[in-house]
Amino acid sequence: MMESDSDKEKCVLERLIFMATLVAFAFLPFTARAEGRCPPGQFPVGGPGMLGCAPTGGGAPSPLAEAWTAPWGAIATSPTQLAMGVSNTQNRKRRAEREALDQCKRSGAKDCVIRVSYQNSCVAVASPPEPTPQHLIVGRAFTLENAITTATAECFLQGVGECKVGYSDCSVAVRIR
Repeated sequence: MMESDSDKEKCVLERLIFMATLVAFAFLPFTARAEGRCPPGQFPVGGPGMLGCAPTGGGAPSPLAEAWTAPWGAIATSPTQLAMGVSNTQNRKRRAEREALDQCKRSGAKDCVIRVSYQNSCVAVASPPEPTPQHLIVGRAFTLENAITTATAECFLQGVGECKVGYSDCSVAVRIR
């Protein structure tokens, strides 16, 4: 049996409609539902007649972000007497300086001055075998070894003989959470 022209046209027309429908569906926006009817990040809850969505993750609280602090330190000395005060655990620079000055004054000196304030670094105080107030040398660096080297080298350059470190400390960041 032979197909008539109208049957051929009808077949072509059906194919065109089918192709147009496919193309139209290809451009329609679809939202994916990971858990059925709920949006991403949620899952279905409820039963017959009561449907809803709840967040995934079990409701556990998120862990707190890490927090760090670096304490301040300070060294105070007297330019006229062998007196020194130190502080290395304060959360503010001014507090560290005040504590170092107070310690220095408790040693009997009335003219104490801040020699160095530090945070996230290291310090060392070097002096010759027979120290004088003018020969208390403070070195500061990012590592303790370098702070000691700086203080002893500067002390030696003053021509007072071999110097030894009498105090050293580092202020490093501490995790508080």
